[in-house]
Amino acid sequence: MALGDFASLLKGFKQVQQQLAEVKERLEAQEVEGRSGGGMVVARVNGRGELLAVRIEPEVIDPGNREFLEDLVRAAVRQAVDKSHELLQQEMGKVLGGLGIPGIENVMGMF
Repeated sequence: MALGDFASLLKGFKQVQQQLAEVKERLEAQEVEGRSGGGMVVARVNGRGELLAVRIEPEVIDPGNREFLEDLVRAAVRQAVDKSHELLQQEMGKVLGGLGIPGIENVMGMF
């Protein structure tokens, strides 16, 4: 590999590294919601899949039926996390998809 090719490769790597840092910042700032029980339970997650908040309407709190509430919370959080994964794949696709690397879509599915 010629020195010029290596310098070009290094420059490209640095650009991708910068773009990935920007994606991380965007994902931390974006929020998605998951809802269950007709909106009685809402989970908010950022684009990195970090749980930010859970809101539970008082009407759904029944001490005699704790399992029902647990199921609603789990469903809302799962939906929010799934949405955050979709957001992550979209953002990563913008960066990695333009690289023209064969099979990169398989790698993006891992995020």
